[in-house]
Order: sequence, then C-alpha cells, then structure tokens
Amino acid sequence: MKILVVSPHMDDEVIGCGGTIARHVHVGHEVYVCFIAHRIYERKYDKVRNQKEVEHALDAKNTLGYKEAEFFSLNDERLDSCIQDIIIPLEDSISKIKPDIVYSPFYGDNHQDHRAVFQAVRVAIRPSAKVPPRKWLLYETPSSTDQSPPTMESTFMPNYYVDVAEYIDQKNRGL
Repeated sequence: MKILVVSPHMDDEVIGCGGTIARHVHVGHEVYVCFIAHRIYERKYDKVRNQKEVEHALDAKNTLGYKEAEFFSLNDERLDSCIQDIIIPLEDSISKIKPDIVYSPFYGDNHQDHRAVFQAVRVAIRPSAKVPPRKWLLYETPSSTDQSPPTMESTFMPNYYVDVAEYIDQKNRGL
C-alpha cells in the first residue's frame, strides 16, 4: 500500500500524524511526504536556519522510516495567495506515487497555510483526478488546530482512529 502525507511545513507531518506514519512503515507500507512550504527569512544568517529545518525534516524522515520526502519550497505564510501553485506540483506527485491513502491537514485549522493545503489536496484528488486515492484522511495539527475559535467548522471531530500507542516514542524522537 502507498501512503502520501501532505505537510504544509517541515514539522507538521510529525506533529499531525507521526505515529501513523511510523505504523504504516512498520506494517510495510511505502510512505511519502510532500512538504509544501519553506520558511522565508530576510536576513542572510537565517538561510542557515532554513537549511537546518530541511536537515531536521530529513532526520525526522530517518526516524520515522518513510521512503521519500519531496520539498515544493513554496512561500511560507503565503500559500493561500494562489492555491494553484500547490495543486500543480501536488498533482504531479500524486500521479507518480499513485497513493492508496492521502493524509492532509484538517480544513478548520487556524493556520492559513494549512487551510490552503487542504483546499489544494481536495482539488488534486477529486474523483475525476487521474489517480484518485481510495481514501483521504485529515489530520489535526495540535498547536495550530486548537488555536482556532470554537465553531463547528474549526472543531476537529475525528471519525477514524489509528492506534499509535506503540509508536509514540518514535514520533516524539522525530519532533
């Protein structure tokens, strides 16, 4: 089985579904992660910080054991300005990977980048897509989702659960 996790930022995949990723890997599934945005830093010395975030994401990849990370390198905190910038490379990745399951952020998340990624995934995997997955699951990103004002649209109410009890330590090492 092939799994695709779509992560707005380099850390959302671990925070949101790191235990689930570890479980999929453990049972022999091929797991891929697409990182959509990178941080934008104006000062020269902050370029080192961005490289450290990529290195940290790759360390998390090794800790969780998934197959491949892809970096779209779109502008952080500006993903909502043109969702098509996410859709086009995402459709290409989906066509190559042909995932059975796609995980993406929850639509009611407080962070505009997370909402934009949700919208892009919804378009990229629509039933008329070249390679629609069998299942689309949303993940909560605590620290972002739980900061939304309490409304029906922003309250994460899962109806699908993955037992990750034996993978929590591995997830925490990936943070």
